[in-house]
Amino acid sequence: MRSHIFRSSFLILFIFVSSLFAQGWFLQNPIPQTNSLASVHFIDQNTGWTVGQDGTILKTTNGGVSWISQSKPTSPSLYSVHFIDQNTGWSVGRAGIILKQLMEDQIGYFKQLGRVLVSHQSISKT
Repeated sequence: MRSHIFRSSFLILFIFVSSLFAQGWFLQNPIPQTNSLASVHFIDQNTGWTVGQDGTILKTTNGGVSWISQSKPTSPSLYSVHFIDQNTGWSVGRAGIILKQLMEDQIGYFKQLGRVLVSHQSISKT
């Protein structure tokens, strides 16, 4: 009888503690986006981009509440992203990949500019 009460008490405590820690993080749009992200850059408090694993490129226009998947011109992981305005931005990544955002009919898409022999880890304005 005592072992049954002990097991029940332990199970209830375990569920309670697990639920406390599970409340901090949750997936946001687009779901399910579970690739690792390496860099994020905002040009104002609402508009930003993030890049990461397997060529993932996401954009937000509402301060990160939701994210929209952008075109993926490459599959190597991207390490850094930098924009100077809503229309002009670059990303660099694995295998020396360099991407630039282009605008067409109010829709931004990334195009591969080329590759360099050295893999870049970051990009920024100087």
